[in-house]
This record gives sequence, structure tokens and C-alpha cells, in this order.
Amino acid sequence: MNGSKIYAIGEIASAHGGDPLEVIKILDEFSNKGFQYIKFQVFSLEKLVNIYDDENSALKTIEISPLNWRKIFNYISDNKRSFCKINFIAEPYDLSSLSLCSEFKFFDSYKLPTSDLSNLNLLEKILKHTKNIYLGTGGSKFEEISKTVNFIKNNFKDININLIHGFQAYPTDIQDMDLWKISYLKKQFSLKVGFADHADASSQVLRYLPSCMAITYGADFIEKHITIKREEQKPDYYSSLNPNEVNEFLFAIQQTKKLTLKSECFELSKNELEYRQSMKKYACALIKIKRGDHLTLENITFKRSNKGKFSLFQQDYLLGKITNKDLEEGHTILPEDLL
Repeated sequence: MNGSKIYAIGEIASAHGGDPLEVIKILDEFSNKGFQYIKFQVFSLEKLVNIYDDENSALKTIEISPLNWRKIFNYISDNKRSFCKINFIAEPYDLSSLSLCSEFKFFDSYKLPTSDLSNLNLLEKILKHTKNIYLGTGGSKFEEISKTVNFIKNNFKDININLIHGFQAYPTDIQDMDLWKISYLKKQFSLKVGFADHADASSQVLRYLPSCMAITYGADFIEKHITIKREEQKPDYYSSLNPNEVNEFLFAIQQTKKLTLKSECFELSKNELEYRQSMKKYACALIKIKRGDHLTLENITFKRSNKGKFSLFQQDYLLGKITNKDLEEGHTILPEDLL
């Protein structure tokens, strides 16, 4: 059977609300929850938002200064043992943010922001620092995705490309998730494709369902927002998991992955073979059958038997066979009983 273990990315995004101490708190809380990756979004408001819009930008209150980002990243470097089970992804929104992130070598993976999918200049600079790139595809046209993927394939032969389908709509409506695009992107590009789940996390069902469904469409990994306490309604809280919800979330997606395992041929598993042996009906002697008699519908029946060898499916094969010894009533008919 084929299929590999699904993995999950914990997305901090703006859950810190601009407070570097909150970032540390989130890191400490989620470092041993089972996420394989934790991702940071690093940006400069000046370089991200037009000067005429920045006064009203929601990003203004959540921007973290380069000085404080260095304090956060140094905290990770200084506490390597605490974060030994976690890999980190940097998502820099501009060249200065990239320069800052590149100072810290624990970033073995980078994400090109969805807003910069066609920013080949930024992408080329990022690829100088990683062999593992994530591309956000939400809200992007197919030709935009294709152009960027082909740029990497044609110019950087040894890069591992991962696409991430999904977008944030605070929260994203189920009808807008278009999970079919996951399998479509995998088929078109022969790449690993993940799902950024931005469903309403306050719903016990929607907290897990979209991610589980995404796996049935072939998602190789799931990106999920995390927060200390969703009820405090800090930025990005809509789709964020609380710490006590992570275990069930990861359990759900791993079980879903097991459900999607498939084989190239129709075959029974070990447990299904055991079920078959205990539940199917097998040929037994209905009455005493003498040596040399032919098996007929009048002298055999089919019942459950732990020793059974000939199922109802093989009835036509059995009829007419000759016994090589006397068979008592109730005897389970075995291959060695026949000529």
C-alpha cells in the first residue's frame, strides 16, 4: 500500500498581536504539541502597505520590530533543546525581512507569501537560503502559479517545491474552500500540495473537518493557525486552535490519512483476512459422508467454522468432489479430505 504520514504546520501569523512576549509564550506552549513545523510571518509595514493606506491598516498594531524579532529568534537559538522537535519556516514579506530571517540558520524552510507569488525577485533571493520552499497559491490564477513553479524548475534544479492551497477570509466559508484544487494542482505540477485551513475553529466540527477532507483530496500537509486562547479574539483567532485542541486535531488528520491508504490491486489486509475466517461460511458435512461419496447439496452445508477452507464462493468447485475418508456430521471439509 502507498501513502506517507501527513504533517502539520503551526501558523503563528498575527496571533501575537504585535507583542514579542506573546510570540515566546506561543512557542513555549506549542513546541511539544506535535506540530512538525512552526511558521513566522515577518514583515515591514512600510514596505508592505501603501503609505496612503497604512494609517488604517490592521497590520499597524501587529508589526514587530526587527530588534524584537532578533530577540525572539535568539530565544530559539538559546533554547535549542526545548525546540529540538520543531522545524521552523520563515515567511518574509520583503527583502529586509528576508535578510533578518537569514541571520538565523534554524530556518531550513521558507514560504513565499501568497501576495508575492509573482515576485520572482524576492523568490530568487529566498532560494539562496533554502532548498525547501512553500508557495501560497490562494487567490492566485493558474497562470500565476504555473509561471512561478516553472521559474523554479527551470532555474533551481534541486529545490523542493510545496504548494499551499487555501486563503483566510476570517473565517473562510466552506463553500469557498474548493478542496478539489488540491488534487488538481498535484496532477498539473506533480508536486506536494498542502492545505491552509482557515475554517471557523469555534465549531467542533469545522475545527477538523476541512483538513480531514483535504487529505482525501491528496493534501500532503496541513497548515493551521495557533493561538493561546481563541476566546480573547486576538488577530487571526477565527481559525486558530487552542493548545488543548491540538492533540485531537492531529489525531483526526492522521486517522484520515490512514483511511486514504490504497493499493494498486484489490487485496485483503491481515485483519480483514482474520475477519473473513471468523465471519464467512465454510463447507461442513451436513450428514455422515462415507469414503468415496460425491459431495452434493444434500450432504454438505455451509456454516461458520474457524477451520474452514472452502467458502460459499467455492461451492461449485466442491460439488462432485469425492471424499477419501469417512466424514462425520459437522466435520469441516478440508482439502486433505478430498481425492
